[in-house]
Amino acid sequence: LGQSVRSTTIAAGAGATAVAGPAKLKAIWIVAAGTAGSLVLEDATGGTERLDLDTPAAIGGHYIELPDGGIDFTTEIFATLTTATFATLFYR
Repeated sequence: LGQSVRSTTIAAGAGATAVAGPAKLKAIWIVAAGTAGSLVLEDATGGTERLDLDTPAAIGGHYIELPDGGIDFTTEIFATLTTATFATLFYR
């Protein structure tokens, strides 16, 4: 059997390491707070930006499955979430 999918949840605020170590991001569940914001994911603090996702100005949950097997992070997933309630990252 392959490696199991794991998850981690991040809250809005200053950037922080969401996943320590290499990972492949598979999907995102994000709960928007009613004001437009963003989720930015980098490969390590100040590293290469892998995803810059605008969050809608509407309250509610949104599930995003990433195409082509996901996004590779070779060092770690460093996340900055603004103006959203929380985001859950699903990864291997």
